Amino acid sequence: MCGQPDPGLAERQAQRALELTRAKEAAAALDSELSRAQRSVQSAVEARRKAEQDAQRLAGRAGAYRAQEITPREEARSRARAGESEVRAKLEAVKARRQELAQVAELEKKEASSSQQAEEAAKAWAATEGEALQHRKQTAKQLSQIFADLVIPMAPDKIRSAVIDPKTLAPKINGRTLKQLARSAGLVSITHTAFHLMVLEAARSMPLAMLPRCQWLDAPLDGLGGRPEGERLANAVLTVCAEVTGSDAKRLSCHMCGGSELG
Repeated sequence: MCGQPDPGLAERQAQRALELTRAKEAAAALDSELSRAQRSVQSAVEARRKAEQDAQRLAGRAGAYRAQEITPREEARSRARAGESEVRAKLEAVKARRQELAQVAELEKKEASSSQQAEEAAKAWAATEGEALQHRKQTAKQLSQIFADLVIPMAPDKIRSAVIDPKTLAPKINGRTLKQLARSAGLVSITHTAFHLMVLEAARSMPLAMLPRCQWLDAPLDGLGGRPEGERLANAVLTVCAEVTGSDAKRLSCHMCGGSELG
C-alpha cells in the first residue's frame, strides 16, 4: 500500500503456490482415490449382481432339480408310506378275520361235539327209557302174578282178575282201580291186604325189590256183607296171610274181625 515495497511478498507467494500445488496434488489424489473407490463400488455392484444372478440361476437349478428329482421322490415316499399304512391296516384286518374264523371254527367244533354228545345222550336216554319201560313192564308183570296169586284166593267168587298197573304200579281188581272200588269196602280191604303181602313176597323173591321198613295192615272186613259171608271172607284172607308169611314172618298184625293176630 502507498507504493512501498513488501520484502516478504515473494516468499508468501511461493508458499501459496506450494500450498496450492499440494492442494491440487491432494485433490488429484482424492480424485484418484474416489475413482478407485467408485470402481471398487462398481465392481462390488457388478459382483453382487453377478452373485445374485448366479444365486438366482442356482436357485432355479435347485428348484428345477427339486421339482424333477426330490419332489417326485418325496411324493413316491409319501405314497409308499400311505400304501404301507393301508397294507398294514389290511393285514391287521386279515389277522382279525383269521382269528374270527378260527374262533368260528372252534365254536363249530364245540357245537358239533355238543350236538354229538346231545345225540348220544338222547340215544342213551331213549335206550335207558326203553330199558326202564321194559323193566317196569316186566316188574309189573311179575308183581301182577304175585298179586293175583294172593288176592284171588281171598275172594275167588268176587275177584275174576287182578293186575298191577305198569304205569302207576297200583292194583286193579276186575279191571277197576281202588277209587272205582270205593263202594265195596270189602274188596278195598282185601286189595290192600293182598298188596302189602305182595310187597313182602316181592322183597323175598325178586332181586330188585326192597322190603319196606314197616307195614301196618289195618283192613276191617265189615263191608263184605258181614256175618257168615264176612266171616268166610275174613277167614279166607287170614288163611292166605298165614300161608304167605310162613315161618320167616316175625309178626303180622291184622286188625280184622276184632283185631286178631297171627304170629
